[in-house]
Amino acid sequence: MADQTLGVIVPTIGDRPEIRRLLESVANQVRRPDRICVVVDADDPAFVESVLEGLSAQMDGIDVDVVVTGARRRAGEYLAETGYGVAVNRGLKAVETDLIALLDDDDEILPEHFSNLTAALANTPEARAAYTRVTVVSVDGTRRSFQKGPLPRGWVDPFVVMTAHPVLLPTMVVERSLYEELDGMDESFDRKADTDMLVRIAKATPLAAVDEATYLYYRYPHGSEVRARAHEETAELVEKHQSGMTRRQRFVLWDSLARAASDAGHDGVAVKAAREAMRNALGSWGQPLAVPYLRVRGSKGLRRVASQVSRSLRRRRG
Repeated sequence: MADQTLGVIVPTIGDRPEIRRLLESVANQVRRPDRICVVVDADDPAFVESVLEGLSAQMDGIDVDVVVTGARRRAGEYLAETGYGVAVNRGLKAVETDLIALLDDDDEILPEHFSNLTAALANTPEARAAYTRVTVVSVDGTRRSFQKGPLPRGWVDPFVVMTAHPVLLPTMVVERSLYEELDGMDESFDRKADTDMLVRIAKATPLAAVDEATYLYYRYPHGSEVRARAHEETAELVEKHQSGMTRRQRFVLWDSLARAASDAGHDGVAVKAAREAMRNALGSWGQPLAVPYLRVRGSKGLRRVASQVSRSLRRRRG
């Protein structure tokens, strides 16, 4: 494992000043990467190139490359297919190291991050991916632990990955060969491309875990446009991965989406999710109850009903 090469891929839209903080933290690793590829999902890499030029001394000994998709919005329109999945796949084509880390451009890693993860992989030969705990940094600077309780190790249920979110893709080091076997990112996703990949990784390999929180996740508020897209993609994500899950698990996923989309005013997604939740709770005849279900979903009474339905489905084991 010590002889395996490590590559870092950083997708970015090319104008975020926080990328300097991230790249500095990568350069300061105890186990420094052999390759860094910044994928600019835009048509102008000038800002990223200026940041890298300013960090050239710190990056000494690391092979650094910038890949440009040339496919971001101009005058409010997309020039071509674009997004997180597309950008990562471009990076995977450019980086041929044994191990891959996908980092968000506005986050930060502590100096022991890569050394801890590669050691975890070395100590867990059956695992082809390792992840770590996360510290969330809010806009006001307050910090909190992202994961509660013990970290899941070994084979992790995809349902747990989609609901409890114990693993974040940017916290991982993964064998490049596994990404190849999984045919890379699903480019139909943007906001949920990372979760889709996490589910597929969890189905393909046991996971190694590091209890030390060496990944700092900086949380920023998102606009309504981003949330709407995320809800639409969550529906696609559940449809893609619900096969093989119990009825209770499918109900939990769809019910959660119905509530979130309804609260955000994304009525189309909310109604679709509510129909699926009712279908999994009550059978096909429950789908007409979707609209009234949504109207009272926020009430304490219905929350109790939903809880009772969930317990009933658990007893029936799907």
